[in-house]
Amino acid sequence: MAIIQKTLDEIKAYIQTNPHVPDESRNEALQALAKLACKEVVDNTSFHSVVGFDPHDKPVFWDMTKGNLLAVNKVGKAIDSLGCTMVLVSLILRFSKKQVQYYLFTYDAPPSYLRENEHCTGSVSAIYDKNYNRYGELFAQIFDELKYRKTLSEEELARLPFLVIVFGNFTRYILEADERFSEFYSMLLQEGTSLRVACMIATTRFENEPFYHRYPNSFPCRLVGNVFPATASELLLSVTDQIGNENPPTKKMFFQANKTQTLVQTHHIALGVALNCPILNG
Repeated sequence: MAIIQKTLDEIKAYIQTNPHVPDESRNEALQALAKLACKEVVDNTSFHSVVGFDPHDKPVFWDMTKGNLLAVNKVGKAIDSLGCTMVLVSLILRFSKKQVQYYLFTYDAPPSYLRENEHCTGSVSAIYDKNYNRYGELFAQIFDELKYRKTLSEEELARLPFLVIVFGNFTRYILEADERFSEFYSMLLQEGTSLRVACMIATTRFENEPFYHRYPNSFPCRLVGNVFPATASELLLSVTDQIGNENPPTKKMFFQANKTQTLVQTHHIALGVALNCPILNG
């Protein structure tokens, strides 16, 4: 496996020429991009996405074949709209469209680069997309894909792209509104692992997040930032004084998987801002 140089150059040029990016965010985004080209990422040939980097700048991976990811932060930390940026960029740098594809369902708009990338099979934002039929159309499309995948052998399934479904503060608007898709939610969250599908829930409203509270065992991986102490106690193995503090390290979160907990710098805000063009989203 190798970094796709053309994609790396394209993302770098996008960041460098985006007129809407503050210099501080641009510099941090370019540094994060350079980290994603490190040997540990290049040598990782599995469907592992990068959630961030530990205090020694080593990449920390979410193994998408083992279960879904819940990312939680308080309002103002942009986890809902930008939290998927590092995860998806680390994938499109290493895998072709035939290998990995993703869907984006968000309340606020995700970075325009991610919406327009060829790996993005579908995207809808509650704020910017006014065609509400589009939500149901994409849900039905994914549901049909899941049902189709259930009919395939392991060999046939292995030839299909790995799918990543991202929800950012979106599910609270639709989960209860349309029970036609209750079976879809159950299949996505409980059977997705066996169908080469992974789900990422990014929320600033954990207490009202229906996917997690209905299917808590479907989220073995957690990315937790500045949250209420009770939330931290529920989601993490151990809680430090950095959790729930009013003035925590602004770009640090804790990643938990396989009974281990790691402090990571996600770069999701700087990278997400640098890969967004407000004019395109407006």
